[in-house]
Amino acid sequence: MSKAITLQEKIAANLFKPADEAALYLTRDEQEIRKRWAAIYTKWLDEPLTPVKDMVAFIVNGGEMSAFSSVTKATAYRDIDAVRVLLGDVKTAHKSWVRHLVYENLVWAMKTAKDKKNVDGVVLAADKLGKYFKLDKDEMEPMDWEAFPQPNFEPTDDITVLGIPGENKKDYEARRATIRKRLKMPAVDVDYTEVKKDE
Repeated sequence: MSKAITLQEKIAANLFKPADEAALYLTRDEQEIRKRWAAIYTKWLDEPLTPVKDMVAFIVNGGEMSAFSSVTKATAYRDIDAVRVLLGDVKTAHKSWVRHLVYENLVWAMKTAKDKKNVDGVVLAADKLGKYFKLDKDEMEPMDWEAFPQPNFEPTDDITVLGIPGENKKDYEARRATIRKRLKMPAVDVDYTEVKKDE
């Protein structure tokens, strides 16, 4: 028995097919969803820094040049969640994009400073680039775990290993006997008062 295909799988399979070809597999409503998802997908790939709030406004207003019918905010948020799954981890992509922008701008700043023979600008850009790659910090050598001695535990009843002096051994044994007696005593129910949070 074949597994039923979900709406998300159905639209994802036809997301970037030509409209007339996608129409063979999708209902009219599903085609509208496909248009919105394709618009969100391409916009987020082209502009990864677009905030969710702006993306919602983009969908509610029907996209660029009214590419699709306008929808409610609730529908827009559902569409965004679905496209996030298709895009993968958007946060990771966003962070990678920011890293890329920082690197590209630092390289551009260094090149521009070199072209203008601005030594201070080159040094400043190189300093920032070095800090970006953490070149100002010593690389930590990997820990040699083999150099650490393995703990050797031996069971013992010698209380002096706990730092208790030998002369107190009798007192310690007496206390231990008292605790043993208490542990053997039968459990007793006690009265209690239930206190509510507001009281």
